Amino acid sequence: MTIHATPVENAVSLPTLDFSRFHGSQDERTAFVKELREVLHGHGFFYLTGHGVDPELIADVLSTAKRFFALPWKRS
Repeated sequence: MTIHATPVENAVSLPTLDFSRFHGSQDERTAFVKELREVLHGHGFFYLTGHGVDPELIADVLSTAKRFFALPWKRS
């Protein structure tokens, strides 16, 4: 497990899990699931690598989300 440092002062670092381990040997898969359980109970959030999602798609989704949340809020 890798812990990422963040540039925000006093922020909690998030663990990084490599999903490709889930598709490894039975021992590797068991270790991944155990680590995932510990991270979810201990932190609740984590970075996931090795998932196979195209980085361009990730960038597009983040860009769209930023534009959406920048829209003015209107009550109906």
